[in-house]
Amino acid sequence: MPPTPAPPAPPPASRRDRVLALGLAAAAAAYLLPLRAYGLMLNDDGWYLHPAMRMLAGEVLYRDVGIYYAPLSLHAFAWLFEVTGPSIVAARTAMLASIVATVALGWLLARRFAPPALAWLPVATYALVPGPWHKAYYGTCTAAFFLLLARLLDAPSAARAAALGACAGVTLVTRQDLGVLQVGLALGAAALAAIAPGAFGLAERS
Repeated sequence: MPPTPAPPAPPPASRRDRVLALGLAAAAAAYLLPLRAYGLMLNDDGWYLHPAMRMLAGEVLYRDVGIYYAPLSLHAFAWLFEVTGPSIVAARTAMLASIVATVALGWLLARRFAPPALAWLPVATYALVPGPWHKAYYGTCTAAFFLLLARLLDAPSAARAAALGACAGVTLVTRQDLGVLQVGLALGAAALAAIAPGAFGLAERS
């Protein structure tokens, strides 16, 4: 008995999808901007801003400042404060930007596998439901990684493989466990793209 052919995959994001992604991002920004004065997370902002302030004062992360998170997030806040000065609103604005970027990336990713009636649900939930402080940039790294992975499988190229690897590297210095997972997936995807460019029927969609 011949195998049942797989159903056709949804096409990559159209111009309409990209416009809708921008619209969702604008809506998320409009919703979150007024909340900066009250907070965007369930935790106390001070527990991650205090280490950044200590680093600005010359203390060294992991030597003077003890914390078990990967370094990029704390360095990012320290770099931000070098420009803006110590500012809780600036820090929350940076988180807001990450959430907004994740909404746009999440929509474009979801549209590859779901119709519009369903694709907006995960990004709306992500933007509306209060969450821990770290959901912003962890979510951004993850959404960007899987979108780049889908594009690599669509049409393998050295540039796309490099972009995927760079994204995995950023995640690795943002959160170790997710970064290790992404490095493994990136290596597997690169090998699969080289061995079987038409895997999953994605090559025909490029």
